[in-house]
Amino acid sequence: MEEGTLSASFRRASAFLAALALAGFCVAAAPRQWKLVVQNLAFGSAHVSDPLPVARRVHYGPRFMEGIEAIAAVIPPDGSYWLVDGNENAAEGYFVRSALAPRRARYLGHAASIDPGALRLALSGKPTAFVVLAWQPDAPPALVNPRRFLRSPASP
Repeated sequence: MEEGTLSASFRRASAFLAALALAGFCVAAAPRQWKLVVQNLAFGSAHVSDPLPVARRVHYGPRFMEGIEAIAAVIPPDGSYWLVDGNENAAEGYFVRSALAPRRARYLGHAASIDPGALRLALSGKPTAFVVLAWQPDAPPALVNPRRFLRSPASP
């Protein structure tokens, strides 16, 4: 009987120590997280009424939007393009795809891991292929000649 009471006491003490450790972690992490929350709320409230083009320019930056505007001037709204990520951050391709909507994106993958045979086959199809490189944040997105891209897909 005494062994069962000891076991229950040990479980309660373990649960209490775990809760105490979690509370300590929350207290230690809270100031940084609250600072981020306040900063994001202030930024959001300052730009909540911005029209979409202005909001994109504020969020993505002027270089990004200049690249998008240059690409959008070439690819018609009902057109399509091949999208290539230039680095390991896949989110950049999503940003480009979103900014170029309603144009249809066909994802080729990361520039360093594209199979040359599959690339030739993809870029030889109709309609005329456009290749868009999502090379953020080092450079804005860029429209590349498909023939040039076939020669050297790993370089911007």
